[in-house]
Amino acid sequence: MARSALVQDTRLIDELLGRLASKPGLIAYGVEEVGKAVDRGAVETLMVSEKLFKELDHDSRRQVESICKKAEGYQGKVFFVGSSHEKGRQLVGLGGIAALLRFPV
Repeated sequence: MARSALVQDTRLIDELLGRLASKPGLIAYGVEEVGKAVDRGAVETLMVSEKLFKELDHDSRRQVESICKKAEGYQGKVFFVGSSHEKGRQLVGLGGIAALLRFPV
């Protein structure tokens, strides 16, 4: 089971980094930018670092939870990415939260 989670995390982060290089308008990263994309219904896939989520203070955690719920409300998929592997650490380097977008915002 842990191996399938690693494969999924790797696939998601590879897609994120690929879009960052080729289609930067179709990603968002960082709490503020992702929050704006979610508000516009643009988020197809939301990735949240488990490390980030565990380390947030109460108010920030509630903000990220709200972002996750809104993304799901717009039929977005939400994934929590582990940080014990290289791909997870790359997500942490991008602010710990990122999204693949349906359309540019």
